[in-house]
Amino acid sequence: MPNDIQFQTLGGLPAAAPDGFGAGIVALDFDQGVGAGGLHYVVFLPDGSSHDVNSNYNSGILYMARTGDVYTSRAVTIYGVTGRIRGWRLVASPAVKWTEQ
Repeated sequence: MPNDIQFQTLGGLPAAAPDGFGAGIVALDFDQGVGAGGLHYVVFLPDGSSHDVNSNYNSGILYMARTGDVYTSRAVTIYGVTGRIRGWRLVASPAVKWTEQ
């Protein structure tokens, strides 16, 4: 990752988070669909699935951006059951929204 990119969320993100995970408030937001969200860890197993420390499937999202530039925002969503990862990019046209990369 470039030195000027950090795990963070910036003001101006759309209300609809990619894949409906979290609210775009915290940079690392796991435990979606199992608990209240907001956890900062995930464990990947050899079958590709992702879990929390209690062996529950653990879906979530992480955000990254260059400080002060909301349009450099990227997100990665992870589905717990399959371990599927999807990349997202924030675009401004015609409206501010997340598009899958």
